[in-house]
Amino acid sequence: MQSKKDQKISEQEIKDFLQSKKSQITSSQILQSINFLSQYGYHVVQLIDSGSFGVIMKAFDSQNNKKFVAIKLIIVTNIDILKDNIQEYQKCLLINHPNVVKNYQQLYDQENECQFIITEFCQKGNLFNFFKQNNIKKEEIIEICSQIIEGLIAIHDKNIVHSDLKPQNILINNDDKIKICDLGMSKQLLGSQSQTISKGGSLDYMSPEQIEGKISKQSDIYSVGCIICFLCNINIFGLNLVNIKKGIFPSIQETSYKELVNLAFQMMSVEPKNRIQLQDCLDQLKLIKKSNSDNQKRKQEIIVKQFQNGDRYEGEMKNGKMNGKGIYYYREQDSKKKYEGE
Repeated sequence: MQSKKDQKISEQEIKDFLQSKKSQITSSQILQSINFLSQYGYHVVQLIDSGSFGVIMKAFDSQNNKKFVAIKLIIVTNIDILKDNIQEYQKCLLINHPNVVKNYQQLYDQENECQFIITEFCQKGNLFNFFKQNNIKKEEIIEICSQIIEGLIAIHDKNIVHSDLKPQNILINNDDKIKICDLGMSKQLLGSQSQTISKGGSLDYMSPEQIEGKISKQSDIYSVGCIICFLCNINIFGLNLVNIKKGIFPSIQETSYKELVNLAFQMMSVEPKNRIQLQDCLDQLKLIKKSNSDNQKRKQEIIVKQFQNGDRYEGEMKNGKMNGKGIYYYREQDSKKKYEGE
């Protein structure tokens, strides 16, 4: 039986994949790319996703890392695309942080006009799909948000604005480590706190100023606020630009996520200068985490103690003993009264 690293993709599998994704890339381009990559020790075992840029593939690196990697195949239709991707790769090399995807190598197949960016492989995929497929608890959301912010601080420390933060660009590995990826639209600020850009990015996660063609580090903070709302099931999407400019958000109902959503709205202030800073976000998340942990402990103390004679006690326990803040049920009398302690 073949191991996963020795598997080969058939031409029919490639055709089925492209048909399901409705991709414009051809099966012959992928086959040529697979052959090209094998010369460098990368053995493609799976096609993961595709888009207008090309295809994401999973491959085994038999020469360097001796492990699975992700390979981004980009069809180079003009020299500007090639330059942009080289710049993306170079910016990624500047950032060495556990919450930012590592870039290993870039290759260019001049004959077939294909470019390849090889990065670490994250087994659990992107945050968007992971959230849709799993029941994520509040403490997990707090941890995810904390790691996103840690990674973003590292990016901003290099004076880089990501400018396309969204759940699809957040990856998760087998150790549940969060990894920010896809700096393809990122910009390096040169001497100023903001920069004019051509419009791009994902509208649902874009700040008001980015919609109008300007970005700053505060634009990324706004996007993270949108991601927190997404994780808390707060529907902020589809708001028109007029409402966004006015700072009109949905009202927060009574929910266990209320503290998180309040933090998100602080990150989404209309004026960039009024948005909470990333370090302050981390501090607030630590407080929310502690509050959530304390609440969980209190819930665990509410237990049921069953006695051999059929009596039972429902209430809080302290040091393994009933503390009087509960109800004692008598089986024989079929009645109940407050228990005053032992």
